[in-house]
Amino acid sequence: MHSPADFTAQKQSFNCANAVFSWTDRDIIIMNPNIPLSIFLPPPDLSSTHLLIAEDFNRINNGIFLIRVSKFSMRYMMETSVYRCFHPNEPLKFVEQTAMALLLEAHPDYLLDGTVRIVPQHWFNAYPGPRNESTGLVPDGVWHSRVAYFTEGDLLIHFPGDWKHRMGVFLEIAARRDAEWELPVNETGLVEEIEEFWRKARETQKAREEEKAREEETRKAEEEEENTRMQENGIAR
Repeated sequence: MHSPADFTAQKQSFNCANAVFSWTDRDIIIMNPNIPLSIFLPPPDLSSTHLLIAEDFNRINNGIFLIRVSKFSMRYMMETSVYRCFHPNEPLKFVEQTAMALLLEAHPDYLLDGTVRIVPQHWFNAYPGPRNESTGLVPDGVWHSRVAYFTEGDLLIHFPGDWKHRMGVFLEIAARRDAEWELPVNETGLVEEIEEFWRKARETQKAREEEKAREEETRKAEEEEENTRMQENGIAR
């Protein structure tokens, strides 16, 4: 894995029983410390979620993610770390990040069942985006449709790849603690957005559980029908 700048055990947890760790690369800057990481965690009735991660045009980006200490998480991270050993000929463009993405593709149930959830990128993995030398947004800049760019009030900025040269000016801004960048959390719109995200997740999970229950009923009915057919054939013989 990357060498992290911060790998902090949070006292909050997904189900108030297991610790949650935040993993961050070294190329991030906290811009709004008024936003606690705990605000992003799932509600207790969605405790089956073990990993929160964002994605960009390269699929998931593991520069920052929240992961619960659990058997699933241990297995997933171990499979990530040894992926190359079992797939030596498969190209891993971004090393373990690509391995994590390939594992999700190999196990679609992780996302379907909500064990892993893709969250809005700007929550805790926003990129700096096209900005002028005074850090103002450039309206006619080159914007990628599958990337969430930092706006004032967001938690942090992530500087992957070629954006690292912009870190200096944002470090100066972060040190100034300007009010326009450090908005109170209730003025960021996050509270409402997060509530809506988990409301939709709850609906999706309910639908998924109902679908699995119907599939199980169908399987049992077919099995019972097959048993009956075999018994009838046995009697006939």
